[in-house]
Amino acid sequence: MFPADVRAKGLRLLTSWLRRRSSDTFDPQVKSLNYLNNVLAKRDARLKGNDDAMLLNQAGRVTDATGANLFAVIDGVLVTAPTVDGALPGITRDTVMRCRRAAGASVECRSLTRYELLAAEEVLLAGSGAGLVSVASIDDTVLGTAAQPVVEHCAPPIATMRAATAFRFDVVRAPGLRGERGEGGVRSEIQCYRIRVTYSHLETHLFQTNCCVASKSPYDASHQDR
Repeated sequence: MFPADVRAKGLRLLTSWLRRRSSDTFDPQVKSLNYLNNVLAKRDARLKGNDDAMLLNQAGRVTDATGANLFAVIDGVLVTAPTVDGALPGITRDTVMRCRRAAGASVECRSLTRYELLAAEEVLLAGSGAGLVSVASIDDTVLGTAAQPVVEHCAPPIATMRAATAFRFDVVRAPGLRGERGEGGVRSEIQCYRIRVTYSHLETHLFQTNCCVASKSPYDASHQDR
């Protein structure tokens, strides 16, 4: 998700002018492919010379980056935004929190402001694609410390989890083949398939969707449409 040289230097984040949609219009805890705001926010950040964007909610509270959860170390406490503010309940997010709690560190899920991140001791992103990566600056403001205790402590277990993680795609034929007579004696057949995506090591069902594929064959008048 981020090149090695960018990861080594730390990310440059831009606070996006696009806001995370409120939960009464789109529940952020629902896994979906509706990421238009995230895509536009990242594109805008990249065009302005940054690596990623930080999205705020309608109240101006911090939610996430465009494809990863945000963490900040404030007065020694690891803090991340709650899902009620619009943060996604990511698997890597949960792993980081459990990792730090197991080490005896304090962890909180509470509302965060942009200004708290600017004054934080450490800011990092965590996600299945991003892994664990530190943030060097926000809106061209260089963060105050180069120390990365959370990244250094949690990076090994996160790397192990990512290496062990595999996605399984199960594609099965769905009932309901139907035929439609087209022009020139050509019959269009539409077959539907059901696609199920699973974290194979956790047997956690991510999502299921239907996909329809159309093919054409000479129409046989004796074949009844179904």
